[in-house]
Amino acid sequence: MCDATIPGELRDAPGVKAWMVYGSNLPTTLPDPEKTYRAIQALDFLVTVDVLPAEIVGWSDVVLPEATYLERCDEPFAPSYRQPYVTVRQEVVPPLYDSKPGWWIARELGLRLGLPHFFPWESPEEYAESRLKPLGIDCEVMKREGVVLGEAQPLYFEEGAVPTFWTDSGKIELYSQKLAALGFDPMPTWHADDVEDPPPGYYRLLFAHHPHEGRSHHGRHGHERELRHVRAARGGGRRAGRLERRGSRDGRGGVMSGTRYAMAIDTRTCVGCTACVSACKTENDVAEGFSRDWITSVVNGQFPDLSMEIRSERCNHCDDAPCVSVCPTGASYVGPGGIVLVDEARCTGCKACIAACPYDARFVDPRSGTVDKCTFCVHRIENGTPTTACQSVCPTQSIHFGDLNDPDSDISRMLRRRDSFTLMPEAGTRPRHYYLR
Repeated sequence: MCDATIPGELRDAPGVKAWMVYGSNLPTTLPDPEKTYRAIQALDFLVTVDVLPAEIVGWSDVVLPEATYLERCDEPFAPSYRQPYVTVRQEVVPPLYDSKPGWWIARELGLRLGLPHFFPWESPEEYAESRLKPLGIDCEVMKREGVVLGEAQPLYFEEGAVPTFWTDSGKIELYSQKLAALGFDPMPTWHADDVEDPPPGYYRLLFAHHPHEGRSHHGRHGHERELRHVRAARGGGRRAGRLERRGSRDGRGGVMSGTRYAMAIDTRTCVGCTACVSACKTENDVAEGFSRDWITSVVNGQFPDLSMEIRSERCNHCDDAPCVSVCPTGASYVGPGGIVLVDEARCTGCKACIAACPYDARFVDPRSGTVDKCTFCVHRIENGTPTTACQSVCPTQSIHFGDLNDPDSDISRMLRRRDSFTLMPEAGTRPRHYYLR
């Protein structure tokens, strides 16, 4: 695509003059960012449809803001599981501001291009009904129940049948006689000499787990929650008492008298749109591939009585912060308002604080070799701005921030009115990052 866009790159290419990008941040997903930027600059017109203010949005001539899930009705989903089911993720709240569902954007573009027959339906409900009716599923039942279960079916073999395979032995063969007879390795063997390096601008495709199981935050994986509890049970390597002895340094450390900043996330209204993540990256110049905050989704209950809790997570700015007590150089310290900070000049990148943090909220910035983390946007507070970057862009106003010692602050009022909880209270860190139920 880039080669066909850059003038002179391909001799016989007609020359692409416009791109329409849907839900993909091309500067970070294509293998050669420099060539991608050259191609973008050669375009006459660039349109982006996205739910996030990704980097590609900044290069676009026109941005069509798509509504996030829970602000739109998605098409019916019917996975081929042992217990098959059909479900439709439905709109919970109307789209905010100027955003529109993806189906509406596609339909309106088609109408304006004189192609109404590609999407003849007037609403997502009408489209869903056209998909569900041939299956004998009533749309009203789907709206009310949310999911329709089918009869359990065997996935691969009939129940009780002996499985057979198309091999000489009729079994699964780890050692293949056929491959051996053809002169190939009968078992997979790595031959480094046979692997050629890809040409410049290309990369070798490697794949393993389904990307749905991944995390965008540094090194997160599917067993992260279990590992957090194991780490907390072991004490996280904390050495009690050092926080009080370290105290203030150079007039900066220690808790600012009378002020205790904290944050609360409303789990009822957070939709996981990741606008907070993008705002934090931009505000704080976070290294590419890393995040100071992230979105976590937790499914509670047992099928089919399930509920999902979506949380925006970050450093908990604990009153008894283990990252501070284990730091050998004093780089991790408690700053104004009880905000836990990192002195880059003192940090050696030893990662002791990373190992001690039960919330996995720290990482080493590859540009400086020092530890980075959420700072509650302390620079904004010092400049007189009472909100964090993440709070200022939250479309559902799910992020509350302020002084716990001020009874009239937004966060104090919310914590009085609503039930709340903190993550891993058993770690004994006394976090100041709350979640409203």
